[in-house]
Amino acid sequence: MGSDDIGSSRYIYQQVYSAGSNYNFGETPNTFNGIVEGQLGNTDVRWEKERKLNFATDFSLLKGKLSGTVEVFDNYRWDILTLPARTPLLFGQTLPVKNIGEVSNKGYEIELSHRGNLGKVAYNLKGMYAVAKNKILNMDEPQPLFPWQQRTGKPIGLVSGGLYQFDGFYQDQADIDASALPAGVTRPGFLKYKDIDGDGIININDKVVGGLPNLPQTTFGLNLGFSYKGISLNALFQGAKDYNFRMEAGAIDAFRANLQPVHLERWQPGDGNTARYPSLTYTTTTVNSSEAFPSDFWNLDAYYIRL
Repeated sequence: MGSDDIGSSRYIYQQVYSAGSNYNFGETPNTFNGIVEGQLGNTDVRWEKERKLNFATDFSLLKGKLSGTVEVFDNYRWDILTLPARTPLLFGQTLPVKNIGEVSNKGYEIELSHRGNLGKVAYNLKGMYAVAKNKILNMDEPQPLFPWQQRTGKPIGLVSGGLYQFDGFYQDQADIDASALPAGVTRPGFLKYKDIDGDGIININDKVVGGLPNLPQTTFGLNLGFSYKGISLNALFQGAKDYNFRMEAGAIDAFRANLQPVHLERWQPGDGNTARYPSLTYTTTTVNSSEAFPSDFWNLDAYYIRL
């Protein structure tokens, strides 16, 4: 299989050289333009590969009034072009992508159909429900300092580096004094995050790679059809769930763009942990910032059904 998701490295096999800094020769310096070695070439680049296993069964009952299909699949892709990440920086050179990535994708799909008549009205119903979950098996990931920040073994589409874990709001000064704190100013109504490593400080070590990815893991649909004396009516419902949509920066932070209705539901004394938004602040470096402190508080359940 092929993939063009390789950024600007269209000619991976080629060794790159480029004009570099000037260099002086001789006792009386004479300046010459230099050539420096750029990204190394990968002469062993090859196609990605995939093994597909599908097991399915079809059935028909009640003289064709009820029918369906059940399918289970197990796909394994390897030799995925991936940028090596475990090579130490002291190597001192830009590496090309290599065929080292591995991903597993497993799931199932169920489809049921029913048709019949209610007097002179003919009807048909067809429903579909599918689950597909992938997992990174190898991405040449360096061993993280903490196991909760590892991406290998997790789904594709999680935030790289992880997210802080929402743990309510700081209620008052007594709550602030008794809680783990980030650097900088903390006030009542600010977002509170879990101290994952238990050191009493909220910092990057408390980020967690986990949760739901940014692509649906479950999709479903329902098609309804009715006909009567040559007049027909059809409706199609479609939906997806088990994934998140992440809000960030001007899309959600107050005063970074236009104020939104959700900002009216900011935290106020007495709200406890039920507010939909933290207390308002102009500062973009506090725990209330979706950029300075990316967290799962800003994840929206992207579940939907549409007609």
